[in-house]
Amino acid sequence: MKGEIGCILRKTRLLANAEVAVSLVRYPPGLTQPPHEHERPQLSLLLAGGLAETTSRAETFSVRRSSGVKPGGQRHAARFGPVGALMLSLELPADATVQRPGCEWRGMGATERRLLERLLRSERPAERRELALDLASLVDAAPDTLPTPAIPSWLHPTREALDDDPAGARIDELARRAGVHRGHLSRSFTVAYGLPPSLYRARSMAMRSVSLALERDDSLAAVAAEAGFADQSHMARTVRREVGTTVSRLRRLLGDATSVQA
Repeated sequence: MKGEIGCILRKTRLLANAEVAVSLVRYPPGLTQPPHEHERPQLSLLLAGGLAETTSRAETFSVRRSSGVKPGGQRHAARFGPVGALMLSLELPADATVQRPGCEWRGMGATERRLLERLLRSERPAERRELALDLASLVDAAPDTLPTPAIPSWLHPTREALDDDPAGARIDELARRAGVHRGHLSRSFTVAYGLPPSLYRARSMAMRSVSLALERDDSLAAVAAEAGFADQSHMARTVRREVGTTVSRLRRLLGDATSVQA
């Protein structure tokens, strides 16, 4: 991968009380978590990057802004993608009733996105608590279940190219290499991964810029150039749109986070 990114897991606690605990976590590229379980039900919000999650029922895969839930005590394993992942995790009360299957990831609705963006901006514990509880109340109400189809083998090189060098990859050229029409590539990619290749590329670049900003002391302009953006403002617009907050805000939130060698 162009400009290798390190393997440090970073976690910062935004809120902790008996009702709900909220953590912002950056998972490094390629991290594999063996089967484990959480004592309390957990709502996970994927802000950027991607992961595959396995339970006794199924394996699911998500690369777009989505939410997944694990009831307390459910064993699951996770494998994070080649750009890692940025997630907001909510630990719910032990007696919380969760109707959604634990192996299911769903696209976020507009209300979830608005609550999430406000929570990431908030500096006040009382407001964070209210927003987190409102987010938790929507755990069974997200709009659409992400598809988990069999992915054609010819699509794997396309996704790998977008992960390795998202800024340099040209979708027309990727279609030519795959021997398919550009429109067919877009339709097949969207069915397989839940979003078209152009948006997948934007999310990959956004996650890459966040990782670079967290691991280096470079200026944001230098981070934008390394991540393949035209300039810092281009990076700022893309990250705010795809993640829900800014690179500088994430740098502040995770700058003093607990770091673990993964």
